[in-house]
Order: sequence, then C-alpha cells, then structure tokens
Amino acid sequence: MWLFTDEGFFSAVAHRDVENALMVRARVRADLVNLTKRLGVSEDEISDVFPSDYPYRLVVPRVLFVEMISDMLLNLDYDNFKNVVTQKQGRARHDLYMKVWSTMADAEGFLARAEQNGLMGQRALPSGNFEDGWESAPTLRLRPPRAPEKALARAQVLLESTAAKPYASVPPKRSKHPPKAPPKKGTSRRARKRR
Repeated sequence: MWLFTDEGFFSAVAHRDVENALMVRARVRADLVNLTKRLGVSEDEISDVFPSDYPYRLVVPRVLFVEMISDMLLNLDYDNFKNVVTQKQGRARHDLYMKVWSTMADAEGFLARAEQNGLMGQRALPSGNFEDGWESAPTLRLRPPRAPEKALARAQVLLESTAAKPYASVPPKRSKHPPKAPPKKGTSRRARKRR
C-alpha cells in the first residue's frame, strides 16, 4: 500500500517473517523519522538497506499502524492536501507529489487504451508530457522486463558515483524549447510584456 501523507511517503507491506507486523518502507529517511515520532518508537528502529528501492525500513505491529492511520484520518482538518504538503514539507515535496498526481490524471484513459490494445497483462508505461496540456496526454508504450543483474549493476554504479552524496538528485529533463534570454536591465516585467 502506498501512502502519500503530509508527513511523508510510505510503502506498507506485510512482513515476510513476522506475523501481524508490517514492513513500512520509505525513500526519504526523514519520512520514517516522522513516523517514529507518531508511533512513539525510537529512530534507532529504522533499518538502512542499501542498495534498495526503499532504503529505509521500519517493522511496525499491524495494530499500531492501524491506530496511527486512524488517528491521522480522525484529525485531518485541511481541505487542500497540496497546500498542507507545501506548508509542512516544502515546495520540492509538493512538486514530487504533483508528478504522481499528473501521472494518475489520465489513469482511466490509460487503462482503457491498454485494455483496448490487449496489453492489460504486460508492463506498460505512459509516455507523453502533461505540461503541454491535455492534448498531449500519454500514449501507450511497452517496457520489457528488466534483468535483475543489470538493475543491480546500475545501482552499484550509481552508489559508487555518488559515494560523497548518496542521494544526489536526478538531473531535470531537458526542455524541447530553448531557454529564454534574461531580461534587459532596467526594464520592468510590465514593460517587457508590452513588447
């Protein structure tokens, strides 16, 4: 289960070895630190698992996690999730959550196209750019399954290349449009618009 909250992003799954426990995973350590505060457990309980798609993990009794989620829902007092995320976690986190929102914006159309093309049982990813408007909504393309050895090798290279800063941000995609020239000194924004 993926949970996008105003305190972080979590993936909760049944623990493979511990009965009645969940493995709650995160990609940002601070998210699990927020969770430990809510649960009243020590930050020392967080495990670091590298390389992994979720490098931070916390074993939580299922009942305790249910109580925490119930408490979050009972105390929910905002009417705009995105604004609260910006206030509590900053604009960068808001922008990350908006990428997920944008991907899911065409979920019904994407799934209909996949079903129409007989691709429901295959790995299909959207391609396209919502920033250009809804006319450019995602089209369907297939991605072949990755070989685990190649993925592990890529992760190892990434870890080695970012040893000084383990979680360097991914560089932004290059725009199709050339960058705008900087404004001339001494011109106001209003004057530039009139031109």
